[in-house]
Amino acid sequence: MLFTTLFEIISIIFMAIRYLLIGYMILSFLFAFNVVNSSNHFLTSALNGIDSLLAPILNPIRKLLPDSRGMDFSPLVLIVLMLIIETVLANYQRYYL
Repeated sequence: MLFTTLFEIISIIFMAIRYLLIGYMILSFLFAFNVVNSSNHFLTSALNGIDSLLAPILNPIRKLLPDSRGMDFSPLVLIVLMLIIETVLANYQRYYL
């Protein structure tokens, strides 16, 4: 019972982080491909705010990944890692509890 509640809390946190990561990736691609000008203060502050929230999680992954010349693949790696963790927890919950 307790593990089910913890798994649901972890799932909600991971879902919120995934939404932030997707928003961060979309905004960073828009800026990288010059779809959005950097003089747009609202989107620039939104990107900086999301980046400051996600930086503690993404910086260790960025250090491990090789330089990809402007493309940041750390959000994609983090999404895959979170999906793997959720799958392991769900299988543990299904088979052992």
